[in-house]
Amino acid sequence: MTSTRAGGTATGFVALPDCALPQHVATHADRLPTIVRHSSGRPWLVGAAPADRVSIRCDDPARVVVLGAAPGTTHAGDPLAPPADCFLGSSAEGRTRLLGSASGLQRLFHARVQGVTIVSDRADILAGFLGAELDDAWLATGLIGPLPPHPLDQLVPWRGVTAVAAGDAITLTPDGRHRIDRWWHPPTSDRHLPAGAELVRTALESAVAQRLHATGGMPIGADFSGGMDSTSLTFLAARGDIPVVALTVRHIDPASDDAYWADRAARHLPRVERTVLDEAALPTFFSGIGAARADAPAATSRGSAVFRACADHYRAHAATRYLAGHGGDELFSTTTGYVHDLARSRPVEAFRQIRALRARRGWRRAEIARSLADRQSYGEWLAAAADRLERGDSKDPNPFGWGPPLELAPWATPDGAAAAAALLRSRAQSAQPLAPHRGIHEALQQIRSGAALYRLIRQEFSEPRIELPFLDDPVIDAALAVRAVERYDAYEYKPLLAAAMRDVVPDEILARRTKADTGPAWFRGLAAQRAALLERADASPLAAAGLVDRARLRAAIEAPALRFAAHLERTLDYDAWLTTRAGKDPT
Repeated sequence: MTSTRAGGTATGFVALPDCALPQHVATHADRLPTIVRHSSGRPWLVGAAPADRVSIRCDDPARVVVLGAAPGTTHAGDPLAPPADCFLGSSAEGRTRLLGSASGLQRLFHARVQGVTIVSDRADILAGFLGAELDDAWLATGLIGPLPPHPLDQLVPWRGVTAVAAGDAITLTPDGRHRIDRWWHPPTSDRHLPAGAELVRTALESAVAQRLHATGGMPIGADFSGGMDSTSLTFLAARGDIPVVALTVRHIDPASDDAYWADRAARHLPRVERTVLDEAALPTFFSGIGAARADAPAATSRGSAVFRACADHYRAHAATRYLAGHGGDELFSTTTGYVHDLARSRPVEAFRQIRALRARRGWRRAEIARSLADRQSYGEWLAAAADRLERGDSKDPNPFGWGPPLELAPWATPDGAAAAAALLRSRAQSAQPLAPHRGIHEALQQIRSGAALYRLIRQEFSEPRIELPFLDDPVIDAALAVRAVERYDAYEYKPLLAAAMRDVVPDEILARRTKADTGPAWFRGLAAQRAALLERADASPLAAAGLVDRARLRAAIEAPALRFAAHLERTLDYDAWLTTRAGKDPT
């Protein structure tokens, strides 16, 4: 039942209730190693978990376990504190409670099997217990971009398997049932920038220090792209006593200035061992798309071969984990929903922000006025998006809505469009936002969407372990506690992170205002791998299901448009995952 991951140990656990198990469940559980037992002697957690990422405390009759973090790396060293990048479980008096992280990076699932609820960190493991089939309705999530909105992001590929929402805990009771309760709520956003920045810095310092401690004295890797997020983490790591192995990829495109900024930053890091890999020496994008190993489609079709090459570099330098800046964009980048809120509390500041956003995005005055006056509920916003998708209308007239405009993959068939619209409508009727106001809802949606992506990437590439400090609960709490009007600024780049890293990262590096993209490398990769990608399009499971027009998908590969890059990658990701699940992967 455990799931093999690329380059690492098989992992995945199942939590069992403290009661007599049905024979089917007991038989499946007996095939798995026991991690820890209830005080009754019954198995509690079974499966596989690396020994260096499990911490167990037994104070009979209670048991407390931390899974995913090295022992001693929970908040303030307290094993009862809420987890940062780990799962926390407790078992006492016949009840067992489990929770993941606030972002959803560590996520739980549950299923009802022969009258008892069992829990796992992987949906596919529970599907194995159930003998579950794929949910045909879920397939339509692959057509909705840029990413499925809440609550569609909670959907699971298999029938009978349900996700525990980020920030929720699940309790298994002695009668084999379960209940869900909320353990995390976003903080009140009432701190001013100076005090908030100090909290963010303290949280990041602690998050990086925990990772350094977890290496056991071995080197730690650091993605050192030149962007503000990865650069901040590298500077924090360099302040410790653990050797830092930094890695920069230098792109061919002369307009990409990431490596230039990494070069400037490296001059301030004499103790860091840095390697620069030229793009020409790496596999192209879209090469090496292999068997999918995650429990849902992971965003790896574009960069899987590059991921593996970088992982090989870290392993060659004895680094078993590396710091990555993923999550920084989701946490610190400007959203637009907060302007809708701001217009009601501080209209002068709202219009200052609108001037910058309008100049950047080309919004018309009329649509800005309509959007600011909009009073749609979240459910109404989803329903309106469903109507647009079914009509084939990609233009959202509401720039300050509840999230980024939802679009349909251009190669979706009429049946695909109808399925996506039906899925949205089915959830719109009862959907509640993640927070009452658009700004904080959109911020939470960004964090959860990013965490979902990186969770799956970590399943695909488990060794070396990808460490993501920006998605730690204390870092998220510290950032969201800052007033939105100071956390975001359309005229500045990540003002909260820049303020937090003052005196850690040199001012000349924090002054960067550009953000490079990999568009040219994307086109080169498509061109180099066109034949293999066309072969995949011909065998597309989404096309076989009637959701994707195979001819239009082929045309998108033969004459690609960067505007639809996210849609194309998403379709390739879903097709690769479905192909693997069907046992037909050509690799």
